[in-house]
Amino acid sequence: MRPIFERGLAKPIIDQVLPLEEVSEAHKRLETEHGRGKIVLALREA
Repeated sequence: MRPIFERGLAKPIIDQVLPLEEVSEAHKRLETEHGRGKIVLALREA
């Protein structure tokens, strides 16, 4: 059985995408703000 994400039955909630260079900003945001969803660190711009 395929995982629910592969079947499109669930989708992650992404709050913000930051470049890897801003990892400290991502940590600050996690510690101080109550955003909804995940913060994603991008390894490179698409």
